[in-house]
Amino acid sequence: MNTTLTKIQDIIKRDGSFDAHLWIEMEMKDGTFEINDYTPSQLEGVFRSKENFAWTGEINHKPFPREIEELITNKMIKSAFKKLKLMIDLGIYESFKKHAITTPGMCNIRSVLLMDALNNKCPEVFKDNIKSLKFRSGSLGFIQTNGDIFYEYG
Repeated sequence: MNTTLTKIQDIIKRDGSFDAHLWIEMEMKDGTFEINDYTPSQLEGVFRSKENFAWTGEINHKPFPREIEELITNKMIKSAFKKLKLMIDLGIYESFKKHAITTPGMCNIRSVLLMDALNNKCPEVFKDNIKSLKFRSGSLGFIQTNGDIFYEYG
């Protein structure tokens, strides 16, 4: 799909799942912004399932329009916490956590876990380099050699 979704009813599915992507935007102290998300190599398997596309290996993140981004972000975070609580209750949190951080398709859980790590587990890195952290939701696309962007999520 070369277009992104912008209507809530297209983003939040009837079963409560999302056609969306969640990532962390880091504002650095030098004024630049960086995205903390899956690496291209982690996403390669997702892309390889598509036929007739020539991926450059580059990814495009496009936030949803401001009027819906906060709502979608909050719902995705809430969904991640529910899933993490279930994993704790089942006694498989630690193994699930390792899987969720590296497996595409769990971006909301990954982002919640990494936000916690950036805020609480490595404060020296946060204090030295990062001015602020923010969850962002929107579309994730694969940039094609012809310049088109194939949006897989959102």
